[in-house]
Formats: sequence, C-alpha cells, structure tokens
Amino acid sequence: MKKIAVCDDNAVMLEFISKQASKLFSSYEIPHTMTNFELGAELLSEHKISPFDIVFLDIRLPDIDGFEVAKQIKQISEKSFIIFITTESSLVYDSFNYDPFWFIPKSKPEILQTKLQSVIGKLVERIKLNRTICVKLPRGELKYLNSDSIIYISSKSNYIEIFCKDEKFRIRKKLDDILKEL
Repeated sequence: MKKIAVCDDNAVMLEFISKQASKLFSSYEIPHTMTNFELGAELLSEHKISPFDIVFLDIRLPDIDGFEVAKQIKQISEKSFIIFITTESSLVYDSFNYDPFWFIPKSKPEILQTKLQSVIGKLVERIKLNRTICVKLPRGELKYLNSDSIIYISSKSNYIEIFCKDEKFRIRKKLDDILKEL
C-alpha cells in the first residue's frame, strides 16, 4: 500500500491533482491511500508520524516554502518520492537541490493531466523495479532484502555474496538464480 500526499494551497488544484493521481495509480493497480493538505506544516506533522511514499508538492505555500517542506521530508524519509507541481516554472533548476523525482509546471487541466499521466507512469516503473527478495541464510534464517539496498553481488564457486549498504550475506545459490529474482 503506497501512502500518497498532495499539498497545494489552491483547493481546486488540490482536488484535481488528488483525483487524477488516484485514478492513475488505480489504473496501474497500485494500492494506495491519498491524503490532501493545504499547508506544508500539516503535511510535515503527518509525515513525521507515518512517512509518505509519494508527495505531490506545490512550492509556493502560505505557511512554509515547499522547498523547506521537501528538505524536511527527505530528512525524515530519504526514500520518499517528491514531485513538485507549481506555477513557478523558473524554479525547476532550484528544485534539483531537493532530489525530486520530477517537476511538473502547472498549466491547463488537460496538459496537467497528460503530464501527471506521464510522470506517474515513470514512477510506477521505478516502484515496480524496487522489489523485495527473500534469501535463505546458512542456518535456515530468512532475510528480506530490498533490491535498492543491494550495492553489488559477486559469485565465488557455488556461493554468492550480496553486498548491501550496511551488511553483506554469503549464501549458496547460483548467480543466475538471484538475478532472476531481482
């Protein structure tokens, strides 16, 4: 279940983005919950309790600048995908400092809908690439690994070593088999 937030101070735009995004995620059969916010502080308060996987974020908000919201979101959960949606197209390059997944300039509803469809399609591809695999360790213990935590895998004789960000594992398996799982 993907937890999604939309934050925009324009109520009409907030509702439009939320409905369109929900329809698109449903069309890709991605289970999700959608929560709307008009203020960045409200979004951050909820994100601290239970982080959002995906955030559609306006940059110009009345209480906190969207860039500051993005910065705090990433401090809490660096795996959150941020998609900036704003009328301020000139801020696209500044947005790169906050590691967004994408930047969508607000425009006419039909153009915005097309751009949302494209970006959500790319996001779904990324989500589907990020799989969890289960490896059986030597003493029968099962270890679940997220594919994005794996740095590299090496093969030695009948064993493979999986090097992750914080640990490594040695298991008896063929390299071809683990690659099929990934």
